[in-house]
Amino acid sequence: LADEGHSTFIEVSTHPVLTHSIQDATPDATVTGTLRRDEGGYRRLLASLATLHTHGRPLDWRVPHTPTRADLPTYPFQHQRYWLEQTSSATDVSTVGLTATDHPLLGAIVPVATEDSVILTGRLSLRTHPWLADHAVFGTVLLPGAALVELAIRAGDEARAGTLDELVIHAPLTLHDHNALYLQATVDAPDETGRRPVAIHSRAADADSQAAWTLHASGHLAVEPVEAEGFAFAQWPPAGAIPVDLDRFYSRQFEAGYEYGPTFQGLRRAWSRDGEVFAEIALPEEESGTAQLFGLHPALLDAALQTTHLSPAARTDHAQGEIPLPFAWNGVSLHATGAAALRVRTTVTENGGVSLRLADQAGQPVASVAELVSRPIAVEQLRTARSSVGESLFRVEWVPLTPRETAVEIPEGVELLNLTGVSGDVRDLTGRVLRVVQEYLADEDRPDGARLAVLTRGAVAAVSSVEVTSPAAAAVWGLIRSAQAEHPGCLVLVDLDDESSSRAALATALSAGEPQVAVRSGGLTVPRVVRVGSPGVGSRRLDPEGTVLISGAGMI
Repeated sequence: LADEGHSTFIEVSTHPVLTHSIQDATPDATVTGTLRRDEGGYRRLLASLATLHTHGRPLDWRVPHTPTRADLPTYPFQHQRYWLEQTSSATDVSTVGLTATDHPLLGAIVPVATEDSVILTGRLSLRTHPWLADHAVFGTVLLPGAALVELAIRAGDEARAGTLDELVIHAPLTLHDHNALYLQATVDAPDETGRRPVAIHSRAADADSQAAWTLHASGHLAVEPVEAEGFAFAQWPPAGAIPVDLDRFYSRQFEAGYEYGPTFQGLRRAWSRDGEVFAEIALPEEESGTAQLFGLHPALLDAALQTTHLSPAARTDHAQGEIPLPFAWNGVSLHATGAAALRVRTTVTENGGVSLRLADQAGQPVASVAELVSRPIAVEQLRTARSSVGESLFRVEWVPLTPRETAVEIPEGVELLNLTGVSGDVRDLTGRVLRVVQEYLADEDRPDGARLAVLTRGAVAAVSSVEVTSPAAAAVWGLIRSAQAEHPGCLVLVDLDDESSSRAALATALSAGEPQVAVRSGGLTVPRVVRVGSPGVGSRRLDPEGTVLISGAGMI
């Protein structure tokens, strides 16, 4: 299209997906979307139109501004209010003994009566924090390592220990649509050296109150501030620095698996000199207004980490199927807060990590990271990481049932519909069963407590090693399950295998009081709803006391 002379591209969607790739391919074109995630209203649409207008594109303003007639209601105005009345308990955490904060990720401080410790808590989701969806790795949304640093430093501020001496990442914190997490940042009493342990945990918001918390990061905070050293920003850009081409930077990052959305595409300009990288980074305009609420906005610190991908001295070797992520932070200190745009100096350390110096646009120190090292993590581990999705999804699992008693006779009042030896296609068999069930349920002379037991073979995979062998019988189970929901206590499903011991256990199965039973080798199994857990990919949590091989400095 660009070759044909088109210079304006509008992506009509609920959230921009193609705009960045189009902009990379056609740098001189005007590219915009229409709506954004959680911004699907008229105001967002007008903002997109304004983008076109400021780029000199002709717009027909009569369309959004021409007066139109509104249809009046067909009934008289009732003069009734339907607004929900807001109570203090909905917004004022002090009503339950907490202290509110103005931090976007940590909403309250939990006072601790008996120990010299600090606990901050918050609730996190893509619905309440949509900008986090712009930070993903191979399709999995991750809370940035920079955000974990921000949480630790904010907790340290409450404990009067604002220097992050070290922070080790134990497990990625993944976020999913329609799932929320509770966060806790805790600071414990000082150790013998005066340092204070800090830890960050999460748990699914809808998890049971006894569910375990997941440790994502731990480390130590120091009371002594770090002196702002190594900030050589008097001349900008530095003398002898060579400009770095950023035209396809984010396209290349996407191809490597780092999926940065608009909020995290903060790299504006860059230069290199003798293995060092100098860069200018900034938050997008729509996010810059929130910068003052953070010590250092996670998207801005993450943009600083992205400069490591520009350093020719940084090692980026890792095995196929792995991607480097932040692992250990050392000597992180804030010298100023609320920045929306920064200058960055990135230096590769002897250990293969990176050292960062961040200054404002006047060259004044804002933050420093003495060293950050990364480790490769398996992409499959990200996809199967235990997170809120594991606490909010459920599946059916067949579990053994120990009967209260062994029966030898079919219980009184039970009629049998034996389909174990019946063959036929799905439509024919389900049609015949439907007619029998309808007649049975319509019988007004049926005794109270009477039940119709439908016997099948090979309808369910009650044992993991045995698959469904009769699709027609499986369809019958689907039919009867629906009927059970409409007529509870009237129908029973029993699936038998070929074992003689299973046929002998039929009476016991019908006496168990279960609506659905599978009999395998004489044993009873019943369906139960359980939480979905990890599919079994081994955890790669590192022992902080062990030996770590540093194999790259790529960050996200």
